[in-house]
Amino acid sequence: MLEPGVVVGHYLVKRKLAQGGMAEIYLASAVRPGGFEKEVALKVIRSYLAIDPTFVRMFVTEAQLASRLNHANIVHIFDFGQHDETYYLAMEYVHGASLWKLQQRCVDEKIPFPPVLAAEIGAQVARGLAYAHDVTDAGVKLGIVHRDVSPPNVLLSFDGSVKLTDFGIAKARTTQTMPGVLRGKFAYMSPEQALGEPVDARTDVFALGVVLWELLCGAQLFVGDSDLSVLRKVERCIVASPAEVNPLVPRELSDAVMVALARAREDRFATAHDFERALASAVHQHAQGVDDSSVAAFMRRVLPEEEERTQVSPRPVGPTLGAPTAGDEDDAELFRAVTQATGRRADRATPSRVAEPRVARADTPPLEPPVVAPRALRPRHFLLFAGLAVVGAIISVAALVWHQETPRRPSVAAAPSAGVAVPEQASPAAQSPEPPMPEAPRPSSPPAPQVGPVTTPVASGASKQPRPARAKPPARKPAVDLFQEPQ
Repeated sequence: MLEPGVVVGHYLVKRKLAQGGMAEIYLASAVRPGGFEKEVALKVIRSYLAIDPTFVRMFVTEAQLASRLNHANIVHIFDFGQHDETYYLAMEYVHGASLWKLQQRCVDEKIPFPPVLAAEIGAQVARGLAYAHDVTDAGVKLGIVHRDVSPPNVLLSFDGSVKLTDFGIAKARTTQTMPGVLRGKFAYMSPEQALGEPVDARTDVFALGVVLWELLCGAQLFVGDSDLSVLRKVERCIVASPAEVNPLVPRELSDAVMVALARAREDRFATAHDFERALASAVHQHAQGVDDSSVAAFMRRVLPEEEERTQVSPRPVGPTLGAPTAGDEDDAELFRAVTQATGRRADRATPSRVAEPRVARADTPPLEPPVVAPRALRPRHFLLFAGLAVVGAIISVAALVWHQETPRRPSVAAAPSAGVAVPEQASPAAQSPEPPMPEAPRPSSPPAPQVGPVTTPVASGASKQPRPARAKPPARKPAVDLFQEPQ
């Protein structure tokens, strides 16, 4: 089991989505420079199965076949690789749930599955199967057969798309099948597949018919106490008409499902295209509104919590590629984790491209995290700096003017001695204001006032005599404001 934060190949694991018998599915991010991030689903083989050549061969076959398929109703395969002692597939992430989960919720909540909606889902799956059956390589038809069409392998998204996945046991015309080996889920096998006979496109048609029968009837078609008893029922293939089990099923839809479930393959639809047209015709005839065939509307009504749980927040993509900018902390963290594990680092000289992978040697130190390039200054930054400078200048001028206009605290002078004349009015020269002195920093606690000898100017024509020193003013309490004017 992979923990969140582990880097697998070029993908950062976020959380676990599902767990199957052979593999585990994780939600991961393909992180690239410049803030690019794409959500993918990682399918990882269990470690104890990775040593089995049979399972590894099946996994490689899925990667080879599915990588050739490019259709709206088939899950896309992006990458294939090896991690530690196991293998992984990077696939398209479908924001939704499997048809099996939707079907189980309907059974638990006693919600009848709308027949028209079942026909719409079946038509989209048949469209994807028809494409896979007809795909060619260099003009040669591959003849791919899925062989595992079942509710867990049909994914429904909350935007209304229907996608077929898991081509792990798919068989191409050039693939050799071991005789007597059964692959797939027994309850959704065709009679010829259960007997180990050669299979073709009509095998997938039968499996899709089983899926639709169960949606329309709300029960499992082939049930048994053991796998052997299930296979015996599949071989006999005794099936009741869906319209007999559920009267709400239209006759045209019920007949189409019964043709797909014919025991002899010659009696079924010859191709998945024919099955798709029959299902689409039933939808067209019996749909009374858009919501009747809306997969998205039904998914949101039945699985509202699943939509919130699987929601992936969109991330903005940067205008240029290269190392993440300093402001994109999340992108930088993801990019750093991937670059450290994959041996990549951002090019210092040309941040608009990704540096080539470096091969680590024993005598070379480990790669450093990518250098985060600072953001270039923009015009609005210069306007901000200029505004701050203007505000600072205004504050400085205001402080200077306030300091000049503030009246000085008059000195407390002692009474003059006898014989010393104190003029009533000083000379004009003495009245001129002194230049302002820089204000000293104000301490945390006001210090005691310092009193020194002060001389007082005399009137014009009078003899200049030294004045007596001022008397030391009485000490004031700290609570009194030293700069308050005396009364």
